[in-house]
Amino acid sequence: MGRQDDPAPDGDPTAVAAIDLAPGVLWMIFTFAGLLGLHRSFAVEQAGHAMDGLLASPTSRESIFIGRALTWRKLLLAFDIVFVAGCVVLLPFMFEE
Repeated sequence: MGRQDDPAPDGDPTAVAAIDLAPGVLWMIFTFAGLLGLHRSFAVEQAGHAMDGLLASPTSRESIFIGRALTWRKLLLAFDIVFVAGCVVLLPFMFEE
């Protein structure tokens, strides 16, 4: 019988506990969600020629970039908060014995 902190009861040294995988999976989800959202945003803007209108406006390119970056950071932060709150609520039920 394995120790309490062994990931597998049979003592498999290559097994990884779910709690050790959670941070990496969380970062993968955040990155994937960000990339999907960013791609979708650019696709919609490209179809509507929104970037052409922004570049023709009298604002500088730096302010356009900063505005877009801050907007995406806010959206990703909102997604991260919702996802982490869901994990905090649901994970204890998943690991009950």
